[in-house]
Amino acid sequence: TIKYLLEKGAKVILSSHLGRPKGVTPKFSLAPLVPRLSELLGITVTKADDVIGPEVEKLVAALPNGSVLLLENVRFYKEEEKNEPE
Repeated sequence: TIKYLLEKGAKVILSSHLGRPKGVTPKFSLAPLVPRLSELLGITVTKADDVIGPEVEKLVAALPNGSVLLLENVRFYKEEEKNEPE
């Protein structure tokens, strides 16, 4: 699906959750996924250091068509585990 979207020129933003960290925990960062994901997709994948906020918005706005942005682990936010709508 990701390759199909890239072939069609989409900007792909990936989000995931990993583990049950208590706040930001380097052990649960998604950063180690970037090299393998880049290899599998045949392009350089950019990683955001956060999930929300102005820096992420800048990365999304600057993302070229046909590229991928991987957001950091959403589980770093306690609101994610509590399913808070905000």
